[in-house]
Amino acid sequence: MLNPVRLYHIYTTHKKEMNKSGKQGEKIWPRRSQLQY
Repeated sequence: MLNPVRLYHIYTTHKKEMNKSGKQGEKIWPRRSQLQY
């Protein structure tokens, strides 16, 4: 299991990336979040 602080960092970093790249990031994150939560 990932440490919550690291998970939060990954999540916030991903949010910034999504703001830049628009819909591209959405393909990756839902799969990852299903594994992690």
